[in-house]
Amino acid sequence: MFGRTINNIVKGYLESEGLDGETTIVTTKINESLYDTYRAESNIDMSIRQYIEKYKPEYIITQMIVKDTGNITPETFKNVITNMYQETANTAYEARIYVIKEKDYEKVRKAS
Repeated sequence: MFGRTINNIVKGYLESEGLDGETTIVTTKINESLYDTYRAESNIDMSIRQYIEKYKPEYIITQMIVKDTGNITPETFKNVITNMYQETANTAYEARIYVIKEKDYEKVRKAS
């Protein structure tokens, strides 16, 4: 459920940079004492801020796939990652980014 929220936000930031992409994996590390509560969570509309406040994750890791447009720069990803870091209340944020050739992007996206 939290992965869907992160994916929508990342997609928005990528789109604002003129890119087509999404997250395929979202991982967080939360305190073990909150694990049962997390597994029982049913609020699919929980915001990132609510998630951070409730579960206090040590970090968030995403895997992104992005369609290669031929004009991607390091600055593009810096903007996306900076926005996500701020969005997650300065929680440690790691992004594994895979730039996929345009001709292969849909196949990879569907397989993810």
